[in-house]
Amino acid sequence: MASRLPLTRIGELEVIELPCEGESKGLVLCMHGYGADCYDLADLSRFLDPEQQFDWIFPNGPMKVPIGPHMFGRGWFSIDIMGMQRAIQQGKVHDLEDYIPPELKSSVGKIKTLIDIKKRPWSEIILMGFSQGAMIAMEAALGVSANPKGLVLMSGALINKKVWEERIGNRRGQKFFQSHGTYDPVLPVQGARKLNEMMTKAGFEGGFHEFDGGHEIPQAVLQDIHSFFRSLL
Repeated sequence: MASRLPLTRIGELEVIELPCEGESKGLVLCMHGYGADCYDLADLSRFLDPEQQFDWIFPNGPMKVPIGPHMFGRGWFSIDIMGMQRAIQQGKVHDLEDYIPPELKSSVGKIKTLIDIKKRPWSEIILMGFSQGAMIAMEAALGVSANPKGLVLMSGALINKKVWEERIGNRRGQKFFQSHGTYDPVLPVQGARKLNEMMTKAGFEGGFHEFDGGHEIPQAVLQDIHSFFRSLL
């Protein structure tokens, strides 16, 4: 289904836009991971919001990412693929907490512009992302003047630690859901645990679903996210 959805443009980003049929209870902005694209997660709206109470937007990352011969995905910022592979081969944790991606500010700025164009207050915005998209969601949430309605972080990690530590104290009461696979070979769970500890200390309100699996979104996590969405109504 998702591959047949039309692309539109909001600001500088190509997006899939799925408006709800009735009165909107909020706007979900869902960001894909590195090398995927906006179609990757678009089918989640049917499972997580079967009653179609939310508007949904799935943006394409602004970077073009080669994923094979004459094949490209999208990304939000550059990553050290060789460093990650070396860490995996050596059985080490590839720690990203001090990494400040050079494209981070630009990509998050495009997300904020999109929200400005839609003229929705942050109290109606749910920021959601998988992997690199989760890091973009967190960076965006910490850079605005008020708590978003909700924050969903799937298989993300702690980056930009110094800045996040400076900003996170102003986000007390932020409702969130976080998930991560214990055996994730791409973004080891240690980074997610550090992020969860930071959020918990800052007074975020939510839960961390740590599951036996890898870099993925299993059915049990989707069920928990569906429950989280219902709690925001």
